Amino acid sequence: MSKKGRVVLGCLILGGALCFASRALAGAESAGVRTLTCFHKGIPVAEDGHLGFRPLDRKVMDWVPGDDVDGTGRALVRLAPGHRALFFQAGLRRLYLLSGSTQYLPGTAHLLAFSVRIPAGSPLLSPNGVRTFGVWTYHWRPGDEHVGGPNNRGLATDSMMHGYAEFSFRPECAGRWIRVRLSEKAFQKQRDYYHWYAASGVSAPYDFWATLRQLQFVALEDGGAERVDWELDCLGLERRAPLVEVHPSFHRSTARAGEGLSVPIRVTNPTRTDRSYRYFVSSTLGADRETLHRLVWKTDSLVPARLAQRAVKAGGGMGAVRLYDASLQPVGYHEIRVRAGETWRGVLVHRIHPAMLGPVRRISYSERTFSVRRDTLMTTLIFWDPHEPPEGDDACLVNPGSNADQTGHRAPPGFPVQQPMPPPGWRSRDVPLSRPGGVVVTVVDLEGDVPKDRKGSEE
Repeated sequence: MSKKGRVVLGCLILGGALCFASRALAGAESAGVRTLTCFHKGIPVAEDGHLGFRPLDRKVMDWVPGDDVDGTGRALVRLAPGHRALFFQAGLRRLYLLSGSTQYLPGTAHLLAFSVRIPAGSPLLSPNGVRTFGVWTYHWRPGDEHVGGPNNRGLATDSMMHGYAEFSFRPECAGRWIRVRLSEKAFQKQRDYYHWYAASGVSAPYDFWATLRQLQFVALEDGGAERVDWELDCLGLERRAPLVEVHPSFHRSTARAGEGLSVPIRVTNPTRTDRSYRYFVSSTLGADRETLHRLVWKTDSLVPARLAQRAVKAGGGMGAVRLYDASLQPVGYHEIRVRAGETWRGVLVHRIHPAMLGPVRRISYSERTFSVRRDTLMTTLIFWDPHEPPEGDDACLVNPGSNADQTGHRAPPGFPVQQPMPPPGWRSRDVPLSRPGGVVVTVVDLEGDVPKDRKGSEE
């Protein structure tokens, strides 16, 4: 019997989520696809270790046979003003979608993929980059027992790792099946981190897709009392060869406020074609993720994390970290040319201004008091090939971009004054949503004493 046959036979015997881990490993070795559901036997419901939609969401979904992607059935979704989202998950908090178990499988998947069909005239259609549709992700850090709490069913949904991919569909793609593919680059935001194109930074240093435990599909268009109907089919995790690779993909270090920090990087072209890359770099400054996560699980509420970031004057933008070549010349808005199979070397230079490190603040919530501080600088550097044409239905999606390059926003202490947007073609809205790879995440832990003339100056 073939290896694939043994996996299928084992799944028939054991059934359900018990087979997900072995199937994911087999898929990684063969086709590299992890199917979550194609609605073969109706709408799957999340119960215990089985993956599916919440019972509440099942009430706004109908299973319809035929006229679908793979000939087995599809889901008709009817979202009303009081029910604008669907959740795909397991009945247990601590369970990965990729493996269907507690097994962490980094490097297995590159993309989230699903098919949608949207009727003409739907509020989900927009040619102007208005955010109409969202895919929000919830991630569980390996070993984090606070997610789900002692009984694995508690309210803590993620390890303070929550990403937002928000976009719209072009009107000309209405009425037909659209295959949506989202890489980590599609996730422009992270909960409670401001003016920062998060991408892989949502889950760094852990693998973005391997840590995924819950998906949320959201109709963002208000639409008043209007009902939003659309169809969903064949949800899964896939592999797709990257057009650019960056090393290291993650770097963490400590720096004293007022000092500079340089991180050497290597940009490799893994393809057989000479390429030119553009990049987008942005940063966020605030309390560190573990501090915010501790506030959440100690209070079973997201409110203290928002209060903490507000108290320390968290925020982000551009200019705190810049890209230089190996000769320490600024790259600026010039494409980086890399021949097939070769590597370009550069340096990511962090300008650690003394004002970035803030004084200790205290916040109160639910009769408890917590201490927080602005002491963590997080940066993402995203590369892409602007000359690679879209594949399949990629052109049906409109990327509205991140607010990292939004003009006029107030940057956090120690950041440079925010300049006008980058030139066309170099903006956050130009980052392709479906191309994996080419992302560097850095985390700098700031240390030192707040100068006496600054203590209390932000009260």
